[in-house]
Amino acid sequence: MRKHFLSQVKNAVWGSLLLASLCTLPLQAADSPKEKLTEWISSYPWIGLVAKDVSYGPITLRDLNLANKGRLVIVKPGEHIHGTVKYKIDSDRLESWNMYHVILGIKGQEAQSCITHSVGVWDKKGKANFTLVAPMEKGVYEVRFDLEEAIVCSDAMKEWRDDNPSSRATVGVIIVE
Repeated sequence: MRKHFLSQVKNAVWGSLLLASLCTLPLQAADSPKEKLTEWISSYPWIGLVAKDVSYGPITLRDLNLANKGRLVIVKPGEHIHGTVKYKIDSDRLESWNMYHVILGIKGQEAQSCITHSVGVWDKKGKANFTLVAPMEKGVYEVRFDLEEAIVCSDAMKEWRDDNPSSRATVGVIIVE
């Protein structure tokens, strides 16, 4: 009986060690967009998918709607995605008389839309329409926003390239299939 008990304990220990070693192996790269989304949700902030308002610096965006499907949209490569969003800029956090632009784009790519322009003297809020172009490669992409200081929108969009906003500025997700 004791020999049988020791055999079960030995098997349990070996099984536990095997399970623990399998859990620590690097995960295989996700192949499908759905697997990439699952990987993204487990490794990145996902506040933009669940929060009613997303604030980043002096900007708050709410009610992002991509292609009339909410904050998550599944599209084809290169597809144009029309959307709307409500914004509010806290002017108390801006320097007066400077021109600011709220920029919208996709993480790791060029900024794609300048949704509003504001002089930093008063709170500015409203609703904006925009269009994003889906990336050509399949995958999961984060829609982010930022506030840039520049005279014209094109200069503000160039600033995006030099300094992409952090994951705290994620307001939506595009899945390209």
